[in-house]
Amino acid sequence: RTNFFGAFTWAFDHMRREIIKARSGEKEAINNNKTVIATLSHDIKTPIASIRAYSEALQANMDSNAERRERYLSVIMRKCDEVTALTNDLFLHSLSDLDKLQIKKEKIAIKPLIEKTINEMAVECSDLRISGNVISAELEVDCNRFVQVLENIINNAKKYAPDTPVRLWTEKNAKNYEIHIKDGGKGIPDEDMPFVLEKFYRGKNVGNNQGSGLGLYIVNYVMKQMNGEIHLENKSDGLEVILKFICNS
Repeated sequence: RTNFFGAFTWAFDHMRREIIKARSGEKEAINNNKTVIATLSHDIKTPIASIRAYSEALQANMDSNAERRERYLSVIMRKCDEVTALTNDLFLHSLSDLDKLQIKKEKIAIKPLIEKTINEMAVECSDLRISGNVISAELEVDCNRFVQVLENIINNAKKYAPDTPVRLWTEKNAKNYEIHIKDGGKGIPDEDMPFVLEKFYRGKNVGNNQGSGLGLYIVNYVMKQMNGEIHLENKSDGLEVILKFICNS
């Protein structure tokens, strides 16, 4: 760079590297935007399915008393609010990456939230049940995202292990609070297990089931943002998913 030609070639090469870097950043931003849109679109399907199930129950006159009818309508309205929140996320973050999705953690009593979520989902999944008593604890989570995690796991079980019971139970020790969700299916093939938490990955056993390969990726991301972990274990009689949280009390 001590003469004119050297300075020129150095500046030209520097400009070339900056262009490559800019194009790489642009490509990454585009891919992240696609991930956000696909992620939120995936989550919208769950409350929509609940709205349909409760609407069908009303249409079939399953609301035999005023109290049950009021509960069904309340769930439908709440699920509509969830769709609104998710579409707001889609609008606000369509130009951002997944890291911009807001996680608003607060310390809550987790038992009522688990029981409420499972009772509402039981309308759609008659084989879903809680085994034993849900252990009381205070956890630092985002309530809406926590419900999305449970719904994603249970809907996966319904999709890939249909007509089998889905059981949920809780365990607690000095450090962790664990939520166990187990189906009665064939589990995840061993060769797929290392990759199932990656975005857009779909295993060899999905068959004709539609999907984007985002469900477990979403769960894994949200769990990490809430300082939690997800573990998947193949058992002899089904797949067991363990959601592990740091226990505050």
